[in-house]
Amino acid sequence: MANIDIKSLFSDILPDPAQQQRERVLQQNEAVNQANLVGTLGGMAAYLAPQRSAALSSAATGLLGLDTRSESEKTLDKLKAANVDLSSQQGLIQAATMLQETDPLKAAELRAAAAELTAKQTEEAQKLAESKSLTDFRNEQTLASQTQRIEKAAQETLENANAGLTINSASQIMRRVSPELADQFTTLFPTTNEGAAAAREFALEAIKTPDRDLIVETIVDGQGIPQRVVFDKNDSTYERVLGVDDAALSGNSGKAFGRLRAKAGVSIPEDAFNYRANANKVLSIAFNPDLESIVGAADPGGYVPLRIGATVPTWFGGLSDEQVKLRRDIANTKTAGVLPIVRLLAPVTDADYAILEKLQPSELDSQAVWIERTLEEVLPQSLNIMYARLEEEGMSLSAAQQFGIASAAEVFNQMADNPTVFREYSLEDAADAAYDLLPRVENINMEEYPANMALFEDASGRVYTGELVAAIQRAKNYSPEEIKQGLGLQLIERTEK
Repeated sequence: MANIDIKSLFSDILPDPAQQQRERVLQQNEAVNQANLVGTLGGMAAYLAPQRSAALSSAATGLLGLDTRSESEKTLDKLKAANVDLSSQQGLIQAATMLQETDPLKAAELRAAAAELTAKQTEEAQKLAESKSLTDFRNEQTLASQTQRIEKAAQETLENANAGLTINSASQIMRRVSPELADQFTTLFPTTNEGAAAAREFALEAIKTPDRDLIVETIVDGQGIPQRVVFDKNDSTYERVLGVDDAALSGNSGKAFGRLRAKAGVSIPEDAFNYRANANKVLSIAFNPDLESIVGAADPGGYVPLRIGATVPTWFGGLSDEQVKLRRDIANTKTAGVLPIVRLLAPVTDADYAILEKLQPSELDSQAVWIERTLEEVLPQSLNIMYARLEEEGMSLSAAQQFGIASAAEVFNQMADNPTVFREYSLEDAADAAYDLLPRVENINMEEYPANMALFEDASGRVYTGELVAAIQRAKNYSPEEIKQGLGLQLIERTEK
């Protein structure tokens, strides 16, 4: 409600209690002064004289039939009799009409006040309507956005299901040519309409030459983009690019790779590979806070095999977006986990591929098992394979070594930031497994590391970076001096040429 000072409009009509009190006090003071001059009896007479005079005047005029009220009193009595609501626009106009003849100036003031009150009420009503309209608009936008997300998720789920069926059919065709490649088909193509079309086209092309011995490698092209390329072991001229290896690219924070393989004794550029991002990606499923809610013993009837080597739920009801995404990540973990990194950093063989594939946890394993197997089996075996293949080719070990160090650092960071995610797997066992990922000082060639990079060795011969030391310090809540003494760290010196 707009605020109009009604009292100020009728200040000359409505009685002012404060003013009346002041007048009484003045009269009493005057009587006291007179009493001091003429004595007590005379003072009392003087004190009562004004009241008696007013009463006598009122009585006399009343007897004569005269109206002794002032104009203000008459106006006030009229307003009371008419029950005028002076807080409303109609009441102010009614009061102005009643005062038009006796006090036109006051009537004009009241009409102006009524107009001002009407304007303020109209403005407040408009603001309220605008606020309600804005609220309704925002609610409609929110509802529309939620509806769009639901429809998009449903469309993606349907597209993934249909694409999975197509890729599965293509893999059956491919099995006549290369059973090994057919088993990888579900991870070579994304479960989208485009991926399904590419899988079908490739399978139909391959069936025309069933004598090929096909393998797939992840190769970094001239722009640093990891590509999945099909080769024929029996035909050095055959080469087919299937597309970008999204798992490898996302593991490098979406950035292009530099030169990842070099001859022994040659340094690999510092920005060639994001070791921290790739270590985080490899461990992301095991340490995902939503993992325990969707893995473990379950009714197998709740899943249908949409493609070889992977299962997805028949419906996603009751699952959050994060859980749905995690389901898909688990379905692709056999190659979206550590295998893309192994292929990038070292020349992996078919036998190596088979070993690593069998080690991957599944949706039937609990989160504690996921962490245990990842730290004690998947990562150690991956590092062993990379070291072996790189040594056979006479290549630098530093990229694989740095990946092992970054993985250990990520474990200690999880211990510091999210210790409850380890569940039944003890933090002591996790720390021991992380230490086992570190390279040995006798295998370190400082010429293979960037010149500005410092490495440290502990009393047992394990190698650390400054980032790893900081992660251990956080996890163990050590002071800088405590961690230095506890690990017995010493800087690994570079040999001067």
